[in-house]
Amino acid sequence: MTRRVAVRAALLAAIAVASTPSTASAGLLAASASRDATIYSGSGSTANGAGQYLFAGRTASGALRRALLHFDLSSIPDDAVIVSATLNLHLTQAASGEHGVSVHRVLASWTTGSSDPTGNEGAGAAAAPADATWTSRSFGSPTMDWANAGGDIATSASAFSLIGTEMVRYSISSAGLAADVQAWLADPAGSNHGWILIGDETVNQSARRFGSADGSAEFAPTLEVEWTVIPAPGAAAVLACWGLVGLRRRR
Repeated sequence: MTRRVAVRAALLAAIAVASTPSTASAGLLAASASRDATIYSGSGSTANGAGQYLFAGRTASGALRRALLHFDLSSIPDDAVIVSATLNLHLTQAASGEHGVSVHRVLASWTTGSSDPTGNEGAGAAAAPADATWTSRSFGSPTMDWANAGGDIATSASAFSLIGTEMVRYSISSAGLAADVQAWLADPAGSNHGWILIGDETVNQSARRFGSADGSAEFAPTLEVEWTVIPAPGAAAVLACWGLVGLRRRR
């Protein structure tokens, strides 16, 4: 075989291998919150870490409620490309009208304790050790206060949705939520502190009550993430190209 023919053969082999369609893998994560909690304004010692409900918005008396959510993403491959992310919340109580709820990234770690309010849980309960409260990321730990009362959060919302009064599941999907999940995959230990739900805090009686992960499974907050992984070119293509380069250098 002449050198020219050998080069041509190597080139054709490299093109054939490199142009072979890659097989991308895809998946869907559907998970309930790994932990959640409600924090209550007006007191750094009121909490709801183990109750069956979450609250977001402003009560009839003007007090504020915010809900913290965290999801375990460890089953998603580290090199996955996030296609979409949808947060599902099941409304269980609302006064009247339609009010917005925004979803913000939480910028600091937080924990949950065993506080479990009675009744409709609107007033909260005495904070237990490790509960998240309006002023503390982990009640009882003096080194774990929020830098900002009400939670350390990203200024810009990752998603926003209007929530009415119909007691159904509301699905919130946005490019911002998908971007958050993508960023968390890149640094799971250092950045995945979950989201916080902030209701309409400008008017009274805007508060919404949702099911929590500690209540009935059918009402728990869930996250659905679609992802895909596109493999890098195979080693065969690399070797073929190196073989081509070697032949060309020997000409």
